[in-house]
Amino acid sequence: MAELIATGVTEGLDTCDTHTRTMEHVQSNAISEQIIENIPEEMQLEEVDMDDPKMDPLERSVRRIIPIPKKYYWENENDTNVELPVKVKVWHNTVAILGNITRFAEKIGEVAADAIGLTASRYSYVTDTMTEEQWEDARMVADERKSQRELKQAEQDAAKDAGLAQDAI
Repeated sequence: MAELIATGVTEGLDTCDTHTRTMEHVQSNAISEQIIENIPEEMQLEEVDMDDPKMDPLERSVRRIIPIPKKYYWENENDTNVELPVKVKVWHNTVAILGNITRFAEKIGEVAADAIGLTASRYSYVTDTMTEEQWEDARMVADERKSQRELKQAEQDAAKDAGLAQDAI
């Protein structure tokens, strides 16, 4: 009987201990949320999934080195930007300038690739000079070749189904 009472008391203590730990966890989460709410948005970081397979490798490597702010100080209408340290303002300006440089470099690269012809199709030098009549002839030839390929494939499939060798047809 004493063992049953001891077991019941122990189980009750374990349940009470688990409940206490759960309450402490909930309270700590509430406290951390209050702390985060008290931090100005300019001091908070943008949260992204670094394990996202669709994320650009360059973006992933930059985000590991440079923290991106959730909101820049000049985007906020409040007077909190007056209270922000100079280091935070320099950090925001640096991130913004680096972003502008990256966008500018991408545009210059796009213009250069278009000028060199890297974005053009493989045979654009031929197709750019074709007349409408030549395009119609090319479409007819392409359709004829496609139908010949489909007919040959159907014959090969029929021969394969009949158990004949490929050369028999």
